[in-house]
Amino acid sequence: MMNFLNKPYPQTQNRWKSTLFISLFISLFLYVFQPFGLQLLKHEYKDLVLLGYGLVTLIVLVMSYVILPFIKPSVFDEDNWVVKKQILWLVWIVFLIGLGNYFYSILFSVVPWIGINGLLVFMLFTVSIAIIPIVLITFISQNAMLKKNMALSQEINASIHEKTGKIEDIVAVESGKQIINLNADSIIAIESQGNYVNVFCIDDEKIESHFIRNTIKNLEDLLYQRPLFFKCHRAYIINLAYVKDVTGNSQGFNVELKSLDKIIPVSRSFTKDFKNKMMEIGK
Repeated sequence: MMNFLNKPYPQTQNRWKSTLFISLFISLFLYVFQPFGLQLLKHEYKDLVLLGYGLVTLIVLVMSYVILPFIKPSVFDEDNWVVKKQILWLVWIVFLIGLGNYFYSILFSVVPWIGINGLLVFMLFTVSIAIIPIVLITFISQNAMLKKNMALSQEINASIHEKTGKIEDIVAVESGKQIINLNADSIIAIESQGNYVNVFCIDDEKIESHFIRNTIKNLEDLLYQRPLFFKCHRAYIINLAYVKDVTGNSQGFNVELKSLDKIIPVSRSFTKDFKNKMMEIGK
């Protein structure tokens, strides 16, 4: 169980789309089925009151999925996001939605549970109903994405060919006021470290590391016309000719490069392009 809870889990993409979809779904569900005694509600604007639960959900989801990740991006860094964080985060969101719905229900006299005891009953009811679907959905989603990316990684590995020969292709890289000339064909990977980059090169089967005062964005632009260089993550550019092995997880891929003792992630937003590039150069 602990092994599963510590497995990588992808962050939600298209947060606005997910937020609007969930809010609309809850609104329509409560409007059509009117569970939890809502069918007994007597109010002049009952339809609007029922749809208001979707508005409460929308407000909570906008705060949770859009505003908080914008304010605290480091907390929601996908590189450190795992299954247990996903489950706890979803439970927290359900708790907030339940809290909002409780006060909204009191405002329109939908439920008779008033006071601390009433709040505890309402919240216990809400969270207990949600916890099992949350765990199941998280497990199913993680497993499905893992299987998909593992299958894709095997397909990519089957297309990998040994790199042969070198081409003299000199790249002039600025480092502060200095210019460092590097053979592009010898560059294995580039790692961002704030306003610096670490460029890993191979020379006579030995790894050299060049710590350069520059940004990964500038080097991406510099290497743009060289098709073997691929930005696979916000912090990494790799030379696809040096890809040795690709493994899949639920967030995307991990890449092992020849001669470099470092596992480099491929972000989910780059997996499709990465696969296409690898299949193209493998032909």
